[in-house]
Amino acid sequence: HFQHSLRTELLQDSMANSASGGDSGDFMLLEVVLNSDNGPKRSAQVVDELRLDHDSVRFSTRRKNGEHWALGIFGPRSLAHAAYEALASQVPVTISKSLDAIFALHVSLRDLSVEGGSYDDELEDALDALDCIQVGGAEEGDEEFDDGGLSSGSVESIIACRIERVMSPHSNMYLFMDEDPFAGRQERHFTEGPVTMCLIGSLSAWDAAIHVTTSCDGVNLPLSERYTVLFWCTGGVRTALEEQMQKGLIHWKGNVMSLGSGLGLGNAAWSGFPDLTANVSAVLRGDSGPGWRRLTMVPVGEGGHCFPELRF
Repeated sequence: HFQHSLRTELLQDSMANSASGGDSGDFMLLEVVLNSDNGPKRSAQVVDELRLDHDSVRFSTRRKNGEHWALGIFGPRSLAHAAYEALASQVPVTISKSLDAIFALHVSLRDLSVEGGSYDDELEDALDALDCIQVGGAEEGDEEFDDGGLSSGSVESIIACRIERVMSPHSNMYLFMDEDPFAGRQERHFTEGPVTMCLIGSLSAWDAAIHVTTSCDGVNLPLSERYTVLFWCTGGVRTALEEQMQKGLIHWKGNVMSLGSGLGLGNAAWSGFPDLTANVSAVLRGDSGPGWRRLTMVPVGEGGHCFPELRF
C-alpha cells in the first residue's frame, strides 16, 4: 500500500508539472527553449545582462534540446517568471516545461590544498587564470562565448564541456555554474571548492544526476568530498525523503537544511553519497530502499582482531 501510494504521489506530481498547475514549493525550474538560433553570443550576452537585474534567480548553461537550444531558470516562482519575461522581450523563447517537483545537487571541484589530488594541465591552467575571468556581467561586447553560453576557454566552459559528455540530452536537468544567490540562506551548510557546479532538474532526472556526478572522475573532474542536496516535493514522497535525510544525517553527518520549502542535506560526506542516492532512487520509484550502512568492527580470526567494514 505504501509503495502504491508513493507511485500515485509521483504520478500526481508529474501531471501537475506538465500542466504547470501544481505548486509543490516556492522554488521552481523553468525549461526555456530558444525558438531560433541567434548564435551563442547574442543569447549569452542577454543572459549575462539579465543576471545583474535578476540576481535572485539562476540561469543555467545552454544545452541542445532536440533541434533547439534550451536553458533553465531556477528561483522563487514569481522571480523566475519575471526573469523569463525579461529574456523573452529580447530573445525569441518559449517555456517548454514548468517544474515544481525538483532537486538541486551541489558539488564542487576538489580543493587540492585541503583534499589532495591533482588536476590535468588544461583545468589547472584555467583555474590559475580564474581571477581574471568574469562570470556574468561582462563589461565589453567583444567577449567570446561557447555554445553553452560561457566565456570560451574559462574554467566554467571546460567543466561544462566535460559534464556534457556524461549528461543525457533527454533528461529534464540543467547545469548551473553562475553565482548562487541563495548560498547565504544556506549559511554554513555547503563547503565550496574552487568551482561549484549545481545540477537542478525534475525528480525524474535524479538517476541521470547520479550518473553525471559519479562519472566526473572519468572526465578528469575530481570532486570535493562534500556535497549538498535539496528536494522540493509534497505528500508521501516528501515524507519519505525527510526520513532518508534524517538517516543520512545520523550515518554520514552533514546538516539538515532547507531553502524555501525545499529540504535536504548540506555539507554531507561524499562517502555516504552511494547510500543516499540508492535510497532516494528507491523512494522515487515507490520501492523500499536498501538502507544505510554503518562502519562496523568485524572480528577477524583469533586473537580479538577486528577489521572495519561497512554493513547495512
